[in-house]
Amino acid sequence: VVARCSTSVSAPSDRASQRTAVTRTLKFLDALLAGAWVVTPDWILQSYAAGRWLPERGFEVAGDLVGMGGPRRGRRHGYELFAGLRIHFLLSSSSERPDDLERLALRGGAEVLRSICVLPDAGSDPPHLSPEARSAEEASKKRKTGAGVVSVRSPWWQRPLAITAIEGSLDEGSPPASQALSAPSAGSASNAGWTVLPASWMLDSISRG
Repeated sequence: VVARCSTSVSAPSDRASQRTAVTRTLKFLDALLAGAWVVTPDWILQSYAAGRWLPERGFEVAGDLVGMGGPRRGRRHGYELFAGLRIHFLLSSSSERPDDLERLALRGGAEVLRSICVLPDAGSDPPHLSPEARSAEEASKKRKTGAGVVSVRSPWWQRPLAITAIEGSLDEGSPPASQALSAPSAGSASNAGWTVLPASWMLDSISRG
């Protein structure tokens, strides 16, 4: 699957590593999580001129205005970026259900929870979502049974996340700003042992891979 996006070239056109996306749309973020190639329009134009599909690697977008390397890292493990996370999206009085954010969370392997509740295993704060932190954490634990050692999949951190809703549509171009939450919503999540984060945290995590 190849995802196409608008790009700006901040260096000579033969420097693929310098090509960055001008806008960060829902399609762009979805492509990163799907592990798709994100290429410049030159890939289509030059493939047409050559009469065949050229290798995508020479036309890959290096990143966006938030971070570099996201498309390359997304092809390797984008589908598991949020694996093991439990997420609920908080709503303000004027917002609709953030379906776009839910779609991205599910695409990245997260579990979307429909309500805030006290979870007995929410006992530790999450580490930063960096490639180094993810590589240092194991996605599964080992336990011994009568039949020997088996692998048991478990979240790589326990505390669930409450993500604030955002205004507008991601497909409008630039990422929308986070909406202000009512105090009871954020307070209820915190009191229940949840970590409250803005939607920009989730979008930036996708950009950086």
